[in-house]
Order: sequence, then C-alpha cells, then structure tokens
Amino acid sequence: MRPTVAPRPSSTAEPAPAAGISRQELLGLRAEDDAVWSALYLIRAISHADDADAALRVNALAEVDQALIAVDDALSLARSRASSVARDPIDQLRRDVGMMREDMYLRPEALDGRIGRLRQALLTLIGRGP
Repeated sequence: MRPTVAPRPSSTAEPAPAAGISRQELLGLRAEDDAVWSALYLIRAISHADDADAALRVNALAEVDQALIAVDDALSLARSRASSVARDPIDQLRRDVGMMREDMYLRPEALDGRIGRLRQALLTLIGRGP
C-alpha cells in the first residue's frame, strides 16, 4: 500500500513576475492589456450598432432592440476594462443606448441619426484610447 499525501491548499496568489520585470512594468503591461480589451469591446459595440442600423433599414424593430442590447453589453464589458478617464463617456453612451431602446417604438424616425451619432462617438472614444 502506498502512503497517501494530503492535498495542499491551492494558492490564489499571483505567480511571481519573471526576473527583471519590475512591479511598475507589470502594472504598465496590465494597463495596456486592459486598454486593448476595452478597445476590442468598443469595436464590438460598433459592429452591433451597424447591425441595429441594418435592421432599422428593413423596419425590423425587434432585431434593432436585440442589437442595441448587444451594444449595451459590449459597452459594459468595455467599461470594466477601461481607464478611469474613459468610464464616464462609456457610461453616457450606455445611457444613450437605453434611451434609444425606450424611444424606439415612439420615435423610430429619429433612431437612424442617433445610431449614427453613437457609432461616431464610439469611433472617437477608440481614437482617444480607452
């Protein structure tokens, strides 16, 4: 019979950085990683806004609503990885998307312009760096 070894508790601490990498460099790399992910989520939001615009052109309001929900989800993910400076503009865009959804059945004629402005705001935000 072989002796059993009691399992050791797993450590949830992060592994030590490789030799030669300072804490500041590591923080910088994490910030860059977050910025890249935030930009990717903003690009995803643009894609969903384009889907909403395409659905609006054929008067498929249920599809427009689903695309706007997807825009909001992408913005939520972008905000979670964005710098503190970019969080307020992303929050404002999320409020705008919510208002678009509320107004969609009341004033659909203005929705195409609002989606276009949303897309432009997203492009501007990406250009500034999230």
